[in-house]
Amino acid sequence: MNENHNAISLLETKVNPIHIIGAGGVGMSALGMILLKEGFLVTASDKKKNTYLEKLNKAGAKTWEGSVPENIPKNAIVFFSSAISKNNPERKFAEENNMPVFNRNPLLAYISKNHFSIAIAGCHGKTTTSAWIAYLLEQAGLDPNAIIGGTVKEWNSNVRFGSGAWQDKKILVTEADESDGSFLFLSTNISIVTNIDIDHVDFYKNINELHEKFNQFIQNTSANNGAYFISPQIPNELQKKVFANNITNKLMNEISQKININSNKLFYENNEYKVNLPGEHNLFNAACVLAVGQYLNIQNQVIKYTLENFTGVSRRMEILHEFTPKENKTITIIDDYAHHPVEVKAVLETLLSQKKNIIAVWEPHRISRFIHFFEDFKKVFEESIGLKNLYVLPVFYSGDLPENFPEYKNLFENLIKTTGGFINQKQNFNLLFDKILNVNNNVTIIFMGAGESSNYAHEFVSSIKKT
Repeated sequence: MNENHNAISLLETKVNPIHIIGAGGVGMSALGMILLKEGFLVTASDKKKNTYLEKLNKAGAKTWEGSVPENIPKNAIVFFSSAISKNNPERKFAEENNMPVFNRNPLLAYISKNHFSIAIAGCHGKTTTSAWIAYLLEQAGLDPNAIIGGTVKEWNSNVRFGSGAWQDKKILVTEADESDGSFLFLSTNISIVTNIDIDHVDFYKNINELHEKFNQFIQNTSANNGAYFISPQIPNELQKKVFANNITNKLMNEISQKININSNKLFYENNEYKVNLPGEHNLFNAACVLAVGQYLNIQNQVIKYTLENFTGVSRRMEILHEFTPKENKTITIIDDYAHHPVEVKAVLETLLSQKKNIIAVWEPHRISRFIHFFEDFKKVFEESIGLKNLYVLPVFYSGDLPENFPEYKNLFENLIKTTGGFINQKQNFNLLFDKILNVNNNVTIIFMGAGESSNYAHEFVSSIKKT
């Protein structure tokens, strides 16, 4: 904690330049954008160039691909993302040269404490819910700042700058990431929990430890005289277990208990709210948006417009391309971020309510998650679309090393034998092409994952357009 205080003190002087390692990540790039807006000199790097790193460059940061320690300003404060290992050359260089080096937590603390902060936590749905709430505040004329873990279609960006204020502080809507415990460093005035499922098994020992962190997240908001909202997606018994030490406040008691969900609509008091985004999970996300709108006394017509017209976040059941190779046969390619069995199940159930022939191209994300949830993933795919309609991409390691998981190789190879096949590299989609040709009716192909799967999806679309 002292290290965080030291970092915040350094940031408050606004004298030192900032260097961000792993700035191509959606969250770190957004933090970099906020720092640039506040007048900091920012440099940033990542192992590969991508859209988010390029946006930082266009906004005024000096950026580069790969590790180039000599590019780091000599008096910089260095921050690194959770994906950066101790062996990263830039991180090692900074530490060896006695530069102040921190993870992202002090940045989150510094930025949030200077704002009226609305933070959305949860194991699933926080990106969509965060973007939705920010869009609501935008429609209400409250002009918020926002840091989102994905590209919001209405903005074509993961970050929004605004000058709107609440309680004499600029408004900030942000995701609260539980994956590494960093959400506990946020200063929150309103906090939301969308759901709680065991995940991030590389960080949490068990579900009880995860529950403790979510409880602390809410306690931090209460200690800040803030309000919190627990989504009705979390069963009452689990709410009582996880949040037993917290005092029920106005937002919980007077709003959440009055929200009813039916079909694709929400009902609150005498008002009906239609929800545009498909799927039951999005009705629960919408309930969180409605609760914040009611708490902030936003007009009902604005809330209704927002819930009905919000178009979502990129890579959340996003249709990349549709084509008709022959009469009465349409091929639809969808890109989705789902990488946990609960998310995969929710997405496939939503698709199955609309489509019949579904082929999934799945990228396991982290070896630790793949092993821990192996049977859950297999069951979801088998019961929803059948394993022969599942094609598997290479595992995205994200910091996990195969040598640390001796059972991984056999488990992965045995899975491949039961599925439609293994797509081992981009541009090698013959298995998928053969599958499509053998289906006479409409086909939906959904690419799912949080690493390289989106690149595979776009490459597949390019391959189709060339043939």
